Amino acid sequence: MGRLGRIMMAYKHVVGIFSRDTRDAFDWLDRFLLTIPGVNDVRTIHITNTNYIEVMEEAYKCTFAILYHSKNRGRINVADVTDALYDKELDDLSRCLGRDRVIVVIDDVEDSCLEAKNNILQKQPSIGRLTIELYLFGDQDKNYQGEASNFTGNKLVHMKRLISGKINKDHRPETSVNMDNYVPYTDKSRKNIIGFLKNYGVMIFGIIVVLVIVAVVISCNRYTENWTTTAGYPTTSNMPTTWHPESSLPKTTHHPTNFTSVDTTPNPGNGT
Repeated sequence: MGRLGRIMMAYKHVVGIFSRDTRDAFDWLDRFLLTIPGVNDVRTIHITNTNYIEVMEEAYKCTFAILYHSKNRGRINVADVTDALYDKELDDLSRCLGRDRVIVVIDDVEDSCLEAKNNILQKQPSIGRLTIELYLFGDQDKNYQGEASNFTGNKLVHMKRLISGKINKDHRPETSVNMDNYVPYTDKSRKNIIGFLKNYGVMIFGIIVVLVIVAVVISCNRYTENWTTTAGYPTTSNMPTTWHPESSLPKTTHHPTNFTSVDTTPNPGNGT
């Protein structure tokens, strides 16, 4: 596989841009991502308050996710603050794709320096905990000029290297991880499991219900059988071969035929 086999994420990427903003706001980012070697497709996923399922279905189709927010909406409220816009989405994207496959882009800021970035990470710690990188973009940061390798000098170059797998979260320019034996089947397996459950979920549930009913019926039959054989009454299962009704009567010495006769003849001597 050569050099391509020795870099992370050697297979084709599908990058998803997740945002509440319209596509026009990040059209520049869409175009830039398509210039990155290894990026096969860029999907735009618009987030609303009612399309959570659709958003997550799209997330499973991606190998990398960018959560985009524009300060033109009013303020920087991505997570962990009052009226945060992406608390749930940020957590779900990180769990779905992994922390190292999610980044946050905050656009249209007045100050995009490192100090401003650290200030946001301090007040909104979920960004640093759930994603691999946060990028702040002002107008001056969107000019892509060649292969400048300085992170602070060209954020687009850094993003390009991060997404294509040429650097890791420590910003080292190259990785020596051998990926020759890497087989990217995780996403495919996950999708197959979800598809199987959708197609056969009802049938599996029905089988479980039938098995439970059968188990209950068998248990009831065994309980009834045990109760019948131990109740103390003669049945076909515990009856002696020569059983006679009188053999089950209790033994007593006060049989009516053995009672002493009582003389009820009046006795003249006692005034009767």
